[in-house]
Order: sequence, then structure tokens, then C-alpha cells
Amino acid sequence: MMTRAHSEKCEAVFGNECATKKWAAMFRLGVVELRLSPDAFWRLSWREWLWLTAPPEQAVPLDKRGLTDLMTLFPDDEYEQ
Repeated sequence: MMTRAHSEKCEAVFGNECATKKWAAMFRLGVVELRLSPDAFWRLSWREWLWLTAPPEQAVPLDKRGLTDLMTLFPDDEYEQ
């Protein structure tokens, strides 16, 4: 679950820094704080990133299209044996 500390760190990333520092800070937040693998970080869509880093009360809701997209990417039958 996203904590207030994560949200504050994410807000700190988007200060008046150059784009390279922003990416480095976002990568650090994703890999160190959120414990994503580097590969998982780079595969995130912008919407997924916003969802992961938003405070709980401002999280982007998952709509029907988003759910359908996830179900297409990760069908249940792959995991059933």
C-alpha cells in the first residue's frame, strides 16, 4: 500500500530539477522504495506510475478498459495447471 512517506518522496522528485535527475529519482523511488525490479519499472505505463505513487485518496481508479487490458496481458489460464 502507498504510504504518505512514499507520496512525499514522489512529490520531492518533481521539484525544479533537470529531467535526468527526475528520471534518476523516479527510478530510485520505484526500485528502492516500492521494490520494483528495474525491468518492471521500465515496463510501467505512465498511468501505472501515477497509480503507484499517488496518495491513497488520489489514486487513479482502474476503469473497465484498464481491467480488460490487464486481463489481456495477464490471462488467468497461464497460471492454471
